[in-house]
Amino acid sequence: IGIALISNPRVLFLDEPTSGLDSFTANEVMKVVQGLIADGTTIAATIHSPTAATFALFDQVMLLVRGQLVYFGPQGLPALHFAASEWPAATAASELLEIHRRAEAAADARSGGNGGGGALVSAGLAFNDAEVLVEMVTEADQRGEAGVLAAAYNKSSLRKENDRQLELYMAEAASRTQATANRRCVLGRIGIVQPASSGNQDVSSSASTPSTAAPIPQAFSTAFKEDPSSASSTTTAATSKTTAAFAAADPTQPTPLSTSLADKVSQELATRSETVIPWYWGLWTLIKYRSGHNYRNPAWLGPRIADKLLISLIILTLYLGVGDNLAPANLMNITASLFMWALLPAFGAASYVPAIVLERRLFIRERADGLYQVFTYLAAKLLEELLLSLILTLVLSTYVFYGLQLRGTWVVFWLVYFVDLSVGVVLAYLIAALSPNMDVANAALPAFVVTLLFFAGQLITLDSIPDWWQWYSRIDFLRYAWGALMLNQFEDHNVNFAGDVPILKYYGLQGGDKWAYIGYLALFWLAFTIMALLALTFVRHQKR
Repeated sequence: IGIALISNPRVLFLDEPTSGLDSFTANEVMKVVQGLIADGTTIAATIHSPTAATFALFDQVMLLVRGQLVYFGPQGLPALHFAASEWPAATAASELLEIHRRAEAAADARSGGNGGGGALVSAGLAFNDAEVLVEMVTEADQRGEAGVLAAAYNKSSLRKENDRQLELYMAEAASRTQATANRRCVLGRIGIVQPASSGNQDVSSSASTPSTAAPIPQAFSTAFKEDPSSASSTTTAATSKTTAAFAAADPTQPTPLSTSLADKVSQELATRSETVIPWYWGLWTLIKYRSGHNYRNPAWLGPRIADKLLISLIILTLYLGVGDNLAPANLMNITASLFMWALLPAFGAASYVPAIVLERRLFIRERADGLYQVFTYLAAKLLEELLLSLILTLVLSTYVFYGLQLRGTWVVFWLVYFVDLSVGVVLAYLIAALSPNMDVANAALPAFVVTLLFFAGQLITLDSIPDWWQWYSRIDFLRYAWGALMLNQFEDHNVNFAGDVPILKYYGLQGGDKWAYIGYLALFWLAFTIMALLALTFVRHQKR
């Protein structure tokens, strides 16, 4: 309940909030829940075996038997009256009604007609209407009479009154202007009663209270006055007193909310955006709390640092000083080291997949609560990763570049690595957003990266790629990462390679611009980011 209240919802659904609690604690919990309606929150709850005091906190009750609606109206005596008059073989309701009336009449007589508060409270709390209702619908279900109860409700005046009230609300909502939208929207309290043990039936209660409480259907406003079994008008008055003592407040009486509250609720309900929280505030909150925690978490940092550190040390020690030797026999070693440097971020992207897949349930719940937009979530994740990547790539690229004694400029060597790693991050996010689970994501990402290896230009030269595969080579971001590194290394030292052919010409890179290649890498990052955003927004893996 506490997590759900963080977003200050206007409608709160609770599934058996008192299960496993003793009667005192259950009553205390439901009193707190009832207090939430003060700010206009609608509460809908299922509840298991409520005490009489807990059941009295609810405004209305909805009873379902095998998925069929058999009652929707006020709780307490009106519900018992409906059961006694409309349901077949509802002897328990009739007997309990008679006990109520006799107890109230006796208490009223002892108090001289002025109502003895203590006696009335004792009389009211002596009976648990919820247990009687559950018992009746359970027995009816066991007799196979669920359809009979549903048919009785469908033909009742209560059903007609409920339908009429619903039509009024619908018509009222349709005719409201933007300024007055939802001013009279139902804001109330809802409770549900479930039988303790019955296979397929649901017994639920539901209540609603608008800015001024929703009117009780006319069918119940005169129910006891019209009942010929009522002892007298005095008994009817006593009934009202007992009900008032039994419940925290009479649901038939208006409970007006303040004008300022109604205006505030109207503005919130009239919102057409997915959240009322500004994107920058949501971004700051996610970075402050989520990113701050992750940066202090070794389990989060380890997979993002260890693999890159290990591979960079292998490259450093395996190709130590190789870049300063431009002899033809050593050129293959230089191109291989640069190719592995470009390839590392693509395969290392696997460590970013869990950030999306494992957080999916949390992401769905927070999005449903209106805490942030998809853009805000993705931006926070990218900033979180790119900040760490910036620091990490600066360190790794420094000792690798100078350890291998490469030609060209360190800035290009570092920038290619950083942008290449950034592309790997958003590629992992895209694959994760499209994958229903970790198994699929872990298989899809490496498989895609392997296909990129063939068309990057090192395993087979760009000019040797068949015409029908040239298109795939052009959308291979590894081609541009490795190409920029090759241009940085050899553009000022275009030595001959095989058959006295300049090395850049041999690999189809002659005349290329390393800065343009870095720009192409940045475009891949932008494209993958947009696709990841669309995937997070529109791809649904949950069933509801």
